[in-house]
Amino acid sequence: MEPETAHLQARTSSSQPDRGKGWRGVFRVLLGFILLYGAIWILRAIMGVGPNLLMRWWGVSEDFRAYVGGTLNYGVGILSFLIFPAVALRMVLGVDPRPIFFPLDRNWWMDLMLGFLLTGGVLAIFFLIEVRWGWLAVESWNWQKLPLDAWLRVAWVGLLVNVGVAIGEETIFRGYLLTGLKLTWGKWAGLGLMMVIFGLFHLPAYS
Repeated sequence: MEPETAHLQARTSSSQPDRGKGWRGVFRVLLGFILLYGAIWILRAIMGVGPNLLMRWWGVSEDFRAYVGGTLNYGVGILSFLIFPAVALRMVLGVDPRPIFFPLDRNWWMDLMLGFLLTGGVLAIFFLIEVRWGWLAVESWNWQKLPLDAWLRVAWVGLLVNVGVAIGEETIFRGYLLTGLKLTWGKWAGLGLMMVIFGLFHLPAYS
């Protein structure tokens, strides 16, 4: 997901015109990022609000609205996370997005499983540390009290939310923004600016 700058520069210089370096290039990348994020947000808002309003008007049950509405909202979101940043990368910088966004080789599933194992292991270690030192108290497991349909609804929507967030952060911030900033401003400056922007986008969740 994070290609080498030299490889991308060689690819773009051989097949695409120079799209600008320095501040001019950074401005193009940031403007493309704003338009990209706004387009995805508008599309997800339409798919999240419109179908749910129609289903409410038709008197559809809450469970059905959660399944269908959540699948439409986050499913369209996942597709837009895969397509829109790739299109933006080609339009703004003239970079072929296929080896960046879809680097599927024969062992891609092994990388995916290793990522799941590492992430699960790290989260489990932090969970145990927080419980051991009293930073986190677990009083009960509410999922045992939920009916099956409610449990499945929570599990399905939760899966869609987490998959959507993971793919969106990878494709928008690393796939498009970091790639563009590295090409126009250099590796370390681009990485630093991307980290600042990434942190600012997460401030509302912590505040």
